[in-house]
Amino acid sequence: METFRNWKSVFRLFVITVKKSVAFGLWLGDIGCSTLFLILFTLLPAIIIQLTTSSLSTLIVAVFIGGMATVAYGLAALDTQIQSHLAKKTFLFRYQYLPKFAQDIFQWPQKTLDSVEGKTLIDQGYEAIYNGGNTGLEAILNRTFDFSRNLVQGMALLFIMGWANIRSVIWLLGLNVLALLLQRWRNNWFIKHKPERNRINTQVSNLVRTLMQRQNGKDIRLFHFDSVFTKYFQKFIHQLVDWQRKYVRISANINGVQVLLNTLGIAGALGWLIFTKSNISVIVTFMVAIQAFNGRLTTLFQDLTEISRNQVYVADLEKFLAVADQQRHSGKKQVTAIERITFDRVSYSVNDTEVIHDVSFSIGKGETVAIVGENGAGKTTLIKLMCGLYQPTRGEILVNDQPLREFDMDNYWRRVAVEFQDDILLHVTVAENVSGKPVAHTDRKRVVWALRQSGLANLNPDTIIGNELDSKGISLSGGQQQSLLFARVLYRKAEIVIFDEPTAALDPLAEQNFYDKFMATFNQQLNILISHRLGSTLRANQILVMQAGRIVQQGSHQALVKQKGLYQELWLAQKQLYQGKE
Repeated sequence: METFRNWKSVFRLFVITVKKSVAFGLWLGDIGCSTLFLILFTLLPAIIIQLTTSSLSTLIVAVFIGGMATVAYGLAALDTQIQSHLAKKTFLFRYQYLPKFAQDIFQWPQKTLDSVEGKTLIDQGYEAIYNGGNTGLEAILNRTFDFSRNLVQGMALLFIMGWANIRSVIWLLGLNVLALLLQRWRNNWFIKHKPERNRINTQVSNLVRTLMQRQNGKDIRLFHFDSVFTKYFQKFIHQLVDWQRKYVRISANINGVQVLLNTLGIAGALGWLIFTKSNISVIVTFMVAIQAFNGRLTTLFQDLTEISRNQVYVADLEKFLAVADQQRHSGKKQVTAIERITFDRVSYSVNDTEVIHDVSFSIGKGETVAIVGENGAGKTTLIKLMCGLYQPTRGEILVNDQPLREFDMDNYWRRVAVEFQDDILLHVTVAENVSGKPVAHTDRKRVVWALRQSGLANLNPDTIIGNELDSKGISLSGGQQQSLLFARVLYRKAEIVIFDEPTAALDPLAEQNFYDKFMATFNQQLNILISHRLGSTLRANQILVMQAGRIVQQGSHQALVKQKGLYQELWLAQKQLYQGKE
């Protein structure tokens, strides 16, 4: 699907999407019907005056006037139908970008998703396509059709008024040029200050997302975080109100000046007609036309304002789409069988702060590496780097001695299975949670096998988890959730298997069972284990001890437990805890 940078490209894409003949046929039909209707009703009062003062019979006059009115209303009814079809087409055009929006998010680098800037881009992009016909893509198209309709109607009315009195038309146009310049000034203010409103909206959206996450409810209530949320809501809402108050004040002042200019235009034109002693039919025609013209001109200004304003939203959507485009054009090499992964002096920074420092190690097929360390040591960040979710700031991650960044990441991710500490379970079926695919594309036999291997043999694959999508959905305990995540990894048939605190919610017997199955199942993969329970390290080929983003020790359990250092301290602390020693 193409993208867009301005009004022309948005409209061009619409014409391409909706068949050129259909789009232009509806558009021209709308303009033609609405303009003919307006001309008939503008001239009708003057025709009535002329006919009623002539010698024609009353019956002929009535029939003629009735016929004109019937034609006019018929045109109006036809135009209503045409506008309805146009509205349907513009809605469908916008709506097609909603699934694309979701697809593109999956293409984003994890670092961008985690950043404040990334969340702002998502909120702005979503705003451009989701908020209906008043904002973004659909608004531009709707306002374009409205503008073209009113422009042609305005030109027809100008022709009628020029026939009546050309000097009055020149006077009107001069005043309305001033009104147009005022509209442009308001548009420029909006464009200049919209980033400030975007920032506030993103902060409010973040609070709303946090409140809507079910797992946060217990903490918010038990620890009375409601007062904290209220404080920040009030802060951001006050900022938003201040911004809106400024914009409304500017708009109100401009609208007031425009009303004044409009009044001067009508009064001046009427005064000139009276001064030049125009006949009554000319004066009536001019006054009807000028009222209709002012209405069209006001709408024209509004259309220009909205088209200009909404191009800011479209620019935001373009920025959002560009992120996924950059990711798609990254490395395209296909991954073959993975034999070895090497970290070569890898460092990684977040907001100019280095959190991983000069890390080097290597792991081969059939090996298990345990990563241990205190909280915040950088263990999870390290495996996100290995997964390709983050890209190193310095150094290189090599897959089979080739840089990871040169590979097609979608292809690489199909070979990786990870169980993170904060993995999610969707409110869909057990089978879909395990396979990550719709039921129609899920290997049901493999799901049943994976559930059995993870200790969930009694769990029906068709059962819905949670009650967000189905009131009959079930809730799982923490241990069941962790076992289901293990089943997800088993189902994947991955070459790289990573577990981040896989037994945190398991009892000792379940933990022992997990590691037994782990060693029996994943003996041909590249395995990474992260755990605070150092008993898991006894099964690893090598252990990486991390502290403050660095690997401070590296070796086997037998070697490290004899060395003075962090690993020995952690091991002794846990040993004493289990033995009940002080």
